[in-house]
Amino acid sequence: MSLPQELQMKPMSKPHQATVYSYKTQPVSLTQDMVKFQIPASGIMSSGGAYIEFAFKPKDATFKAFPPVSIGLHSLISRVRLLTQTGRVILDQRHWNKKQVIEKASRTAEKNHFVHRYFEGSGFAFKVVDEQAVTSGDRNTLRLCGSSSTGMNYESNQPLYPLHVDKKAQQFRVTLPELFPFLYEHQLPVGIMENLYIELFFERDTAVGKVVCCTALNTYVPGGEVETTSCFLMSDHLIYDVPEVMANIEAIQEQQGGIAFPYQDYSVQIQTEAGQGATDLIHEYNRDMGCDNYKLCDIKNMELTSLTTSPSDIFGFYYSKTRCGSFKTLNYTINDVNLYPNNNAEPPEIFDRLKEVYGADPSIPRPLFMVGERLNDEPLSATVTFNGHQMKSLSNRMNVHGVYLKDIVNKELQNGNQPIRVYYKSTTTASKQLDDGSDAFDKPFTNIFFVTYKREFAVAKSGNVLINEFS
Repeated sequence: MSLPQELQMKPMSKPHQATVYSYKTQPVSLTQDMVKFQIPASGIMSSGGAYIEFAFKPKDATFKAFPPVSIGLHSLISRVRLLTQTGRVILDQRHWNKKQVIEKASRTAEKNHFVHRYFEGSGFAFKVVDEQAVTSGDRNTLRLCGSSSTGMNYESNQPLYPLHVDKKAQQFRVTLPELFPFLYEHQLPVGIMENLYIELFFERDTAVGKVVCCTALNTYVPGGEVETTSCFLMSDHLIYDVPEVMANIEAIQEQQGGIAFPYQDYSVQIQTEAGQGATDLIHEYNRDMGCDNYKLCDIKNMELTSLTTSPSDIFGFYYSKTRCGSFKTLNYTINDVNLYPNNNAEPPEIFDRLKEVYGADPSIPRPLFMVGERLNDEPLSATVTFNGHQMKSLSNRMNVHGVYLKDIVNKELQNGNQPIRVYYKSTTTASKQLDDGSDAFDKPFTNIFFVTYKREFAVAKSGNVLINEFS
């Protein structure tokens, strides 16, 4: 199915005049666990002008909190769903806040124009000032990119805590393309679709680092809350002045039996492993990750000490690291149907006996490999602080990994009837193995894998949404 150019986020060959109507929509329901919005069913929703705002306030008036520097107050959003009034779920994205550790680190210029760091409370766009460019007192100081070298020194004597509750709760923003990335490329004709709903599920502020971080000279107080009166959906809707435009869209919908929207979804694999022995220098394991018969786009990985303990002082639970100065490798095997077409077929009878003997399905996996090493502390210094925390603690805390699975013509890798398998190996040295911190080789650790794959949904002539697990 072809998609009308009016529903694509790119310049049109024949622009048309349109009237833009802006809607400020209050939640259908709102609790401390989730908020639900109904998207106004009017015209074509502009993806570039749609966002949700919310406010968060720490529990105690003396608690000086700040958002995790890596992802800002997007830490509050743990799960996102886009669904229809008939209950069909187009997207259900779990651990969305964890995934932002990778997304914000790898955000392209094409996607950057949809957002701004101040709207999310994130200082992720930071840089370490060139030692030769500033005076000695400002060396190795964390700054926001684009900021001047004066007035932005986040040393302990100039702390940054935008959530200090001497003021009212602060507003934060998340754009709809960030929540549902297919909106970077498409616009939805909500006026001819069944009603759509957005659900955001909130992370509860029960431990430091889950939602907010705490300054070094302050005591964390749990129980921060979403302001129930400050949450709304803002969306711009296009109504073309020439009736023929919408008539053309409806004609294409009639001719094709619907309008199809390709999009990317992801599955999440969480693998928690116990630490190694006191003298072991190698840790390796392998696991199946499912995704049989999916069209794969990429695999992204982040590694944490734990989902519930040992948060980073500045990044909270939103970081990715390698352990104890180790050399980490990830190797994937995928049953590539494009490369080996027979892998997608039912195996011949002759292979049944081989399977019994060798205990493996007859397939030719395609290996994919990536590697990472713990980063040095330099130029981060233990004597320079951010809200009282040593900036040295940031080292090795944004060591994300990913492998791109599309070819040069942007075609996804078609996985066959075998699951993806990951082979993890981490190697350290005797001197580094003695690290007694949370990164020590004998401590447990958790790997989170996000496997992105292609899907499709279509808007039928009746306006109903039809969803395909595959594309």
